[in-house]
Parts: sequence; C-alpha cells; structure tokens
Amino acid sequence: HMLLQHIQQLLSTLLHQTSHNHHQQQQQCELQQQAVDLASKASALTQQLDSPTGSSTAGRFEWVDGSLTRAIQHGTWVLLDNANLVNPTVLDRLNGLLEPNGVLQLDEAGGGVSGGGRVISPHPGFRLILAYDPKHGEVSRAMRNRGVELFLLPPAAAAAAGGGEGSGGATVAEGGAG
Repeated sequence: HMLLQHIQQLLSTLLHQTSHNHHQQQQQCELQQQAVDLASKASALTQQLDSPTGSSTAGRFEWVDGSLTRAIQHGTWVLLDNANLVNPTVLDRLNGLLEPNGVLQLDEAGGGVSGGGRVISPHPGFRLILAYDPKHGEVSRAMRNRGVELFLLPPAAAAAAGGGEGSGGATVAEGGAG
C-alpha cells in the first residue's frame, strides 16, 4: 500500500510541475503516463494479493515437501547425525511415524477446506537411523523405545577390547514401519 501511495504522490508532483520548454513538457508527459501505468499495475497487484480467493500463491505460505518427507514417501534411508542436538519436540513429532503401522501427521501442510493437514504413510523400504554421541546428551526414551539401539565403542576402546578397527561413536538405529 505504501508503494501505491508513493506512486500517487509522484503523479501529483508531476502534474503540478510546470516546465518552460517543449522538450521538458514531452518528457514530463511520458513520465506522467509511466506513473499512471505503474499506479494501475500496483493497484491491480494489491487487489490480487488482498483477495482471499485469488488463484495466485504470491504472498501466501505454501507447504513444500522436504528431504525427510520425500524419503518417507519413496522408501529411502535417512541418517540423522547428532540427533541428540535436535530439539526434543522436533524429534517427538516422529514418534507416531515409528509406531507399527505409524504415519506422519503434517498439520502445517494444510488439508484444503478441512484444514486437517496431511497424513503420510511410510513406504515399506523407509528406514530412519539416528546417530549421536552420548557425551553430548541423549534422545528421549520414547524415541529410543521405537527402534533397535546399538552401542559402538570408540576406536581405542574397541581395539583394547579386541573389537579391531571400524568402531565409532554411539548410534541408535530406528526402524521404519514394516
């Protein structure tokens, strides 16, 4: 709306200015026409953006599926490294997905007229693997109960225990549905 006011102010200033020669008058006339055209376009754009039933998504929020959502739908594996550094409320959103016959409820995705969001059922091949170092914290017990937990000794401790090379930090493997 400020753009429209600025354009109207410019138009008003141009209309009130007087020029002394024909060349300036011609330029002023062209500028006035451009200002009128711009004001008309700005007004139409403002009406379109303010319209609740407009077909454009400009100026509106639109859900776009991310990597995790696509992986759930297409059955790929996802590794969430340093999962214990993720805000617990974010991880807890995945609890329902990791239940037997679980789904992911995406309230933010919108559900059309009902506004109920989207429900995504995981592809049978989907797997979620959480990896974390316990010296930086844990993941919730609820999350840990939904998968298979593996503990890997650090390389030096594994070698001393006869585990050889290839051991890493602690990891938690979470199974998908199925």
